[in-house]
Amino acid sequence: MNREALELFRVDPRREAALAIEDHVVCRECGASVADLYSHLRKTCESQLSVAEYRAKWSGAPLRCGKQLKANASYMANLRAADPARERRRSRRWYKLNRPKAIAKQKRYETAHPERVKASRSKTYSKHRTEILERTRQDRQAHPEKYRSRGRRSYANERERAKDRARKRYALLKAALQTVKQRLDPKITMAAALAMQGTTKYDMKRQLFPEQNITEKAYDNVKKFFRRKGSEIEAERQRLMALPLTKRNSEIQRARLRLNPTASTTTT
Repeated sequence: MNREALELFRVDPRREAALAIEDHVVCRECGASVADLYSHLRKTCESQLSVAEYRAKWSGAPLRCGKQLKANASYMANLRAADPARERRRSRRWYKLNRPKAIAKQKRYETAHPERVKASRSKTYSKHRTEILERTRQDRQAHPEKYRSRGRRSYANERERAKDRARKRYALLKAALQTVKQRLDPKITMAAALAMQGTTKYDMKRQLFPEQNITEKAYDNVKKFFRRKGSEIEAERQRLMALPLTKRNSEIQRARLRLNPTASTTTT
């Protein structure tokens, strides 16, 4: 195989399937066309890579041709049909010897095909529902403490999740109430409006604290108010600046009347 054709196979790990090639696979290292790359990598390949190294370097590239895969699948299906108990024992024995490898393979498959895994589990459960429930009941009777501890862990985890959800809801509600409180406080709106107009704090005293007769005490109250509510006043100022002029003036007038109701009667 020439270099240009080999590059196409190196770029596309599924090129054999796209071209419907069933009788051989192409080695991405040397370009050889063989039915089985396991023996080729071990015996005749120039790169001297192991199967694991080849799989890591050329991820997704096939190691056996389609015909061999079908023959192996047919052979294993016949074995399972002939002696299912023996095949189950063999599968369990292999799983015990290769547990990390099997778990990693299962996780890769679940990540690649989540919908297929979900449908398969649903189908298996519906098919063997009675058997699964009976096995679970027997296991629960045989190991009650295991299920009690599992239930306690599940309850504790669910309780922590419920607390987290409640804390988040409380934080959102608190923020919303704080925003409403800011908008309902006429002093904050009035202070923001006066700050927009460039009014000094000393000149704000009569408008923010009209009930205070002593001038110096009213000025002290204005300074304390700005120290406590500075961030809220700034947020209100930003909000007022974003409003249209007519709506902004109406809100300022409403806040002024709420602070000093006698001003309306005096003006009228």
